[in-house]
Amino acid sequence: MTATNNAAYPQLPDKQFFTIGEAATLAGTKSHVVRYWEREISVLTKVSRRRGGRRYYTVEEVLLLRRINDLINNEGYTIAGAGSILSGGGEVAVITKKSLRCELERIIAIL
Repeated sequence: MTATNNAAYPQLPDKQFFTIGEAATLAGTKSHVVRYWEREISVLTKVSRRRGGRRYYTVEEVLLLRRINDLINNEGYTIAGAGSILSGGGEVAVITKKSLRCELERIIAIL
């Protein structure tokens, strides 16, 4: 997995674990979105930890959340497509929103 440490995200504090609210903020999203991703992306459901009913995330997991956010919001993948990429399914069978739009614009130009 490539580390996503660019200027678009806040710098990671020197901590071992983060609450879901902290992890979501560091990943540029909201807590309810992270919970949804946990249900939909199998790679993510394996990594979140619960102690006393609360979710805690490591630095690697926050970086994974950032990668998911990039795939969905910047590269145009669907949640299923992002899950496929992260689980090693590859990009061959995944259609991005951008590629679909380009293909539709090409077809419109032909017509």
